[in-house]
Amino acid sequence: MLMAVLAFASCEKEEDETSGFSKYLLMKINSCERFGDVLRIDFTMTNVSGKDLEDIEFSDVSVVDNNGDYSGFNAGFVSFNDGFKKYHLKVSIDKKDKIEGAFFIKDFKPSSVKSVDLEFLANLGSDKFYETVKDFKKIKVEDNRVMRNGIQTNDKALEFKVTSCTRTSTGDCILSMNLKNVSEKNITNFSIGSGSSTSITDNQGGYYWNTINVSVNGGNWKVLPVDKLSLYAGESMSVRFKIPNFSRTATSLSGVIGVDSDDYPFTGNVAKVMSVEVE
Repeated sequence: MLMAVLAFASCEKEEDETSGFSKYLLMKINSCERFGDVLRIDFTMTNVSGKDLEDIEFSDVSVVDNNGDYSGFNAGFVSFNDGFKKYHLKVSIDKKDKIEGAFFIKDFKPSSVKSVDLEFLANLGSDKFYETVKDFKKIKVEDNRVMRNGIQTNDKALEFKVTSCTRTSTGDCILSMNLKNVSEKNITNFSIGSGSSTSITDNQGGYYWNTINVSVNGGNWKVLPVDKLSLYAGESMSVRFKIPNFSRTATSLSGVIGVDSDDYPFTGNVAKVMSVEVE
């Protein structure tokens, strides 16, 4: 567990060296994980200043990996208490209160990374603290890009499982899966099958995009996407994708499925389907 802490000292020089971010906020890094092309760093943060702090702003999130590669500027987002992800975001914390947050680095594509150094700009007001925080070094990275049941999830809260992939007599291909919320938090107001993020390819070179339909929990087929969905902690739903005019000679398919939410900060916005056999 990494943390930034304030070491109080009596002499003026030492006070100057330790004054700053850690004088007001205690931050602990809880996890650092890769999902698809996104690196997610979860943290908790406690107000240790003895005062209520208003409009604390985080921005300019970046990381340097153990290969020396830099990822930042337009790649870094921040979220507080499972709220919206933004490049610049403010939060207020009463004294002694604690909040949860996460940093997101998109387009994080180095092939092998064991650790990263985190940097972000913290603005607590010019009379308190306004500078780049560089306290968190060599944060261990857990790689969750592994395939499970033919799918690479977009977020640790969601578990995908392909249940079948069959060709119909009318020339369609039906990809069926189970989607489970494995977290302890409810996920509301999310969508599956964003048209700009969802596409399928077969192993014969066929490409399928705007003709795909989706059905949730046995409902009617609908044009992508299906939105305003909810999946409470521990619950599951069935999702089917109908791919019309599927190649007669193709034996497998791959692709990406858009998963978005206005209320929950998914780590990434696409789940990846890889080499699922067509029966």
